[in-house]
Amino acid sequence: MKAILLAPEFASCTEGGLPGVMRACLTALAATPAVSSLVLVVLHDPPEKLASLGDRIAGKPLQVVAAAGSKTVFARAAWAAASRANRVVCGHVALLSLAAVALRPGARLALLAHGPELWARLSPRRQLAMRRVDRVLCLSQHTRERLAENHPALAPRLRVLPGPVSGEFLDGDAPSPPPVDHPPVVLHTGALREDASGHGAELLLRAFALIPRAAFHHHPELMPRLRFVGGGEALPRLRTLAADLHLTGRVDFDGPLDEAGRRRALADCACLAEPSTALGCGAPFLEALAVGRPCVGVRAGATPEFVRSELGVIAPPDDPVALAAALAECISRTWDPAALRAACLEHSPARFETAFASSWR
Repeated sequence: MKAILLAPEFASCTEGGLPGVMRACLTALAATPAVSSLVLVVLHDPPEKLASLGDRIAGKPLQVVAAAGSKTVFARAAWAAASRANRVVCGHVALLSLAAVALRPGARLALLAHGPELWARLSPRRQLAMRRVDRVLCLSQHTRERLAENHPALAPRLRVLPGPVSGEFLDGDAPSPPPVDHPPVVLHTGALREDASGHGAELLLRAFALIPRAAFHHHPELMPRLRFVGGGEALPRLRTLAADLHLTGRVDFDGPLDEAGRRRALADCACLAEPSTALGCGAPFLEALAVGRPCVGVRAGATPEFVRSELGVIAPPDDPVALAAALAECISRTWDPAALRAACLEHSPARFETAFASSWR
């Protein structure tokens, strides 16, 4: 049986999330006994980023097509591959119409549902494409519930997968407590876009400026720092806001990091903060927990599924004062790094592969 994975991006290091899920899906497909060969077609990545994949995975032939952003190249490759495949996994709803049209008779189609892109009502074109989908693989219970509410006909085809955390974060020695020889660092690893995620970063800046020195009265010299790891079009505006809030010198804006870089950044921080109201999966939280770091989020979207009381602190959405209090509480509390990592083991690559395989039944 030939299997195809259509991915928006695969090898990108831009804040993890989507590329990490695509890599986990390819590995899960390769681990499926009935699959004898695979094709990976990627829209945005250039060929050099995928060169390390080679021509085999798990001992099975692998064909890789990197469209380097060309929709024409991607469409031709996706059409040719899907029209000969028995099983197609579509990595994002934006690619679904092409996958549905190219699907051969009798083949099965699965769609990865990440979050907000599927929470609202679908366009007529996407509703039509959804009729060809056998399984919608949701990366959170919240996304499944939103889909079932907005599209009741899809309910029997919805499955929840334990959104994977890369082995890069779970491998190695047991996690250790954060460093104590420098001020505690609040880390944000999401993309800085002009959407709900970007507004979450803005809320984080405003909340960080409100953390009172009294919260750290025992060590006033260790006032926390805020570090953003990631890029996006909102970056200039956020830099300006940081200056307006008199945070210059206490906030660092760094570029995107690969998995190894994010792991080092997480190991160096006191907690991870992601106050976006539009998270449909828990990728940033899972990475932090795997490294033994607590999380701060808001009571919206899928966040409460991943930031339970024993794993971090939740604040009301869009409330900088409450978020500032949550940040201060999280930094001040003593957390058990080993317990935090243990809580995310259900999202290990092996668990993801098992759930992925059973989702087709």
